[in-house]
Amino acid sequence: MVERSKIDSCQSRQRCIISGNAFVRVLSQIERAMDPLFTPRSVAVVGVSASKDNLGRNIFKNLVNFGYQGKIYTVGFRSGELEGLSIYSSVTEIPDAVDPAVILTPAQFVPEIVAQCGSRGVCWSVIQTAGFRESGPGGIELEKRPVWDFGGGEDAKAL
Repeated sequence: MVERSKIDSCQSRQRCIISGNAFVRVLSQIERAMDPLFTPRSVAVVGVSASKDNLGRNIFKNLVNFGYQGKIYTVGFRSGELEGLSIYSSVTEIPDAVDPAVILTPAQFVPEIVAQCGSRGVCWSVIQTAGFRESGPGGIELEKRPVWDFGGGEDAKAL
């Protein structure tokens, strides 16, 4: 086993780069995996409503106000419109590919939403919720389940 201090040294990294570009290949794979999260072409904001205090609506407005140039899809419990965009009632109704999904719903709905994301090939989910560990034994058990148990697939990642 290699000591961590040797792996982290500049000299060790330089050897990796020189010896077959292994370090560069790994870095490239990491960049490809992270790209949909940090430079998304489209974003689904899940948990949106027209209510002024709705966190999903505020995240949507921030994306627009701060100049996000990609497509934004809104998903809520009730279909309708927000700022001229359709509010879909499910991630599966979104007509195009989605890079990350920002999920802003109570914990009890998260497994189904992550499963919908998995069925659509969404690899990243950013989840802001309440109702896991802090809500008691049922929430603790839900929190322990790996994200792929929700149907996101083994490539699914959640923050």
